[in-house]
Amino acid sequence: MDIIQKIRNSEADLTESERKVCRKILEDPSIVTMYTISQIAMMADTSTAAVLRFCQRLGCKGYKDFRYEVMNWLRANENKDGHRDIVTSVAAAYAAAIEELGGLDRASLKLLCDDILSSEKTVVLGRMRTSTAAEKLRMNLTGLGITALSGADTLAFQHLLYIINEKTAVIMFSTTGEITDQLEFLKQQKEQSQRIWLVTPARKAKMSAWADHTIVIPAVKSGTTFAGSQTVMMAFADILTALLEDISCAGE
Repeated sequence: MDIIQKIRNSEADLTESERKVCRKILEDPSIVTMYTISQIAMMADTSTAAVLRFCQRLGCKGYKDFRYEVMNWLRANENKDGHRDIVTSVAAAYAAAIEELGGLDRASLKLLCDDILSSEKTVVLGRMRTSTAAEKLRMNLTGLGITALSGADTLAFQHLLYIINEKTAVIMFSTTGEITDQLEFLKQQKEQSQRIWLVTPARKAKMSAWADHTIVIPAVKSGTTFAGSQTVMMAFADILTALLEDISCAGE
């Protein structure tokens, strides 16, 4: 019996907190390859202990063994579906996600552009791997002559609070949309600006409660650890930059 079938068969015997983990993983097994045990716990709105218990109920020693089993299942199913190698698989996953960007709501994008162009400055935030997308957008905006700053960790976020005000547009990139250790910062930021945007692939992002607008971008569904939504965020940054340039040129 493969690991996914084991998960399905175990659901009735799980506690409520473990069932949350079960549902989240069955929704998209590939998240196990991309996120740590603590991130999975946050996404499932439960504890790391619940995730560990869930893994052990399936006969795994811990999350590492469980992750290995899921990765084997993903590889096996990729081979069944089309006998594609890893290069084709990752490329196809990215191509599908990038193509979905074409379906983003145009009204929301226009409103985001308006917020940026009518603000005195734009602050772009992203932690860990999303910091690359944040820095790319900052450089793109600077290239258009728009005053922009970026932050890549919680310390930088706290420093940026000193310059965020009602005339500041804030764009936050997040892969999970979880608030974790950012709650106090998000509260203070919300008090200082009403132009806060969240860009995330998480459809039920908790951070949305602390943003004025949320743009949900496509998620990259792949069986490899190294494929993620950061590349889609960078493509989004270029799309947004192109829109801003087009609006600016039209206004001249």
